[in-house]
Amino acid sequence: MIFEENHLYHVFNQGNNHEKVFHSKNSYELFISKMREFILPFADVLAWCLMPNHFHLMLYINRTAIDIQDEHKTEGAMKSRSLNIAIAIILRSYTQATNKEYNRSGSLFRQKTKAICLDPDNGVMPAW
Repeated sequence: MIFEENHLYHVFNQGNNHEKVFHSKNSYELFISKMREFILPFADVLAWCLMPNHFHLMLYINRTAIDIQDEHKTEGAMKSRSLNIAIAIILRSYTQATNKEYNRSGSLFRQKTKAICLDPDNGVMPAW
C-alpha cells in the first residue's frame, strides 16, 4: 500500500478463507484499542466497521511516517515507523492474541490488506 498525506483511503482486510476474526466483544475492543494506538498517530479514523470476518476503515492520512523511540538502542535513539508498518503491527499483534486465546496457530487475516484512495482525482467522487 502506498499512502499519501492529505488523502482519504478505504482500508480493508478479511479472515483467511472468510474465517471469523472477531469472536467476542473483547476481541472487537482489543482491535479498536490497537487502532487507537497505532493508527491515530498517522490518520484520522473517519469511519470504521468491524464485521465478524472482516473490517473496513476510512482513514484521512495526516502523515505517512513518524519517529518513535527505538527500544533496542540507547535512550533517545529514534527510528521511523510507516503507516504500513503500523497496520502490519495491528494485524500481527491481534492475530497473536487471538491465536493464544483460542489455542490456534497461523495467520488470521489475508496476506494483503487493501487500501483504495477515495479522492476525486482517483475517479471516486465523495457523496458529501
